Amino acid sequence: MRWEALFNDLLGQLDAAEQRTADLEIDELFRAELVSLKLMDRLRAALNTSVSIVLSADLRFSGELRVVGADWLLLSTQRRSVLLPVGAISHLEGLSHAARPSTKALQYRFASALRVLSQRRAGVHLLLGSAHGSPEAVQGVIDRVAADHCDISALRDGEFRREGSILGEKIVPFTAILAVSSLPVGDDGGL
Repeated sequence: MRWEALFNDLLGQLDAAEQRTADLEIDELFRAELVSLKLMDRLRAALNTSVSIVLSADLRFSGELRVVGADWLLLSTQRRSVLLPVGAISHLEGLSHAARPSTKALQYRFASALRVLSQRRAGVHLLLGSAHGSPEAVQGVIDRVAADHCDISALRDGEFRREGSILGEKIVPFTAILAVSSLPVGDDGGL
């Protein structure tokens, strides 16, 4: 009878040691997975859900996350679509812990998204970061998109791009762009 208790005790110790080893392995796998987790993976898992995004200039956009690119995202609000470069984001609210890695070998970058808007001659509102702290708003059309900057023809509110409607041209580095939004639905202009 004593031997039975002795062997049961040894088996119990072995089971406890195996459980501790399994727990350590699970913890290590979890940490390894967390180390490889990227913000864009979490954003892809949040597609078609409501999120709130705060930009570095303390501006907030809330809406449905519609598209996630390589370094940008598209948010649909009640009145407009907003293209946001990830580098301008201060923090996000409303994301779960879920993640979805990209299955695509090629992801469209921010410059590619701007090129689409340029090709369509879409009227846009740009929020540009400023050294003074408050963002500058520019309404216009993106004329050209280069590797790290774009050319904007600034227009009057509600105007289409034509010779007499251009207020000026701006060359804007991508790093200065906080947000690119469509013209508001049911509004002639203004942010």
